[in-house]
Amino acid sequence: MALAPRPGRAVSAHTGRRPGKRRDFLTTEEVAEKFLVTPRTATRWARAGKLGARRTPGGQWRFPRAVVDAALAAPPEHPDDSSTDRHA
Repeated sequence: MALAPRPGRAVSAHTGRRPGKRRDFLTTEEVAEKFLVTPRTATRWARAGKLGARRTPGGQWRFPRAVVDAALAAPPEHPDDSSTDRHA
């Protein structure tokens, strides 16, 4: 039995979502793809409280797009080597 979309709303047959609508949250797989890591790593980040991830009622993780985009735009975090003098 196929579900019919509500009148006046086009729905993609592939994703079940309206085309052209920017989603506010990303899946674990989408986050992993953006950061070039595995989905398991993205799940570990979610469990650790990184990137403000939330769980859906079905138990899947969702990451706020704005937070993910900001993290991607930020310079990578590196230890500040100038604060420790190894030759002292």
